Amino acid sequence: MLLCLEIAGRTLGNHYLEKQFSEVIKQVQNGEMLSRAIQNVDGLDKKLASVIFVGEETGKLDKMLESVANGYEYESDMALTRLIGLIEPVMILVMGVIIGIILLGVMVPMWNMYGYIG
Repeated sequence: MLLCLEIAGRTLGNHYLEKQFSEVIKQVQNGEMLSRAIQNVDGLDKKLASVIFVGEETGKLDKMLESVANGYEYESDMALTRLIGLIEPVMILVMGVIIGIILLGVMVPMWNMYGYIG
């Protein structure tokens, strides 16, 4: 378990959490329950500690962690879908403005040339 915690600590990708995770590893090495050690980490969801506690008590920590991971993955997918839904109209407007500027850049000189001809 300690090896898994060390690997997880290195792969977090968040320097603030990585510094706190080393303390979690020390607490688990000293015999503290993982759920209690995770509670002290600032920046992690408090629900995670409760789920880990239930997993430790029932002996099905792996299934509980997999369930939590699936839940967090679903939430992040939904948040990303909402973000893309908000960005799409803005991108369409920006592209319309850029295309309009390009069209004006081409059409204005043509109109000026027609004025010289007539």
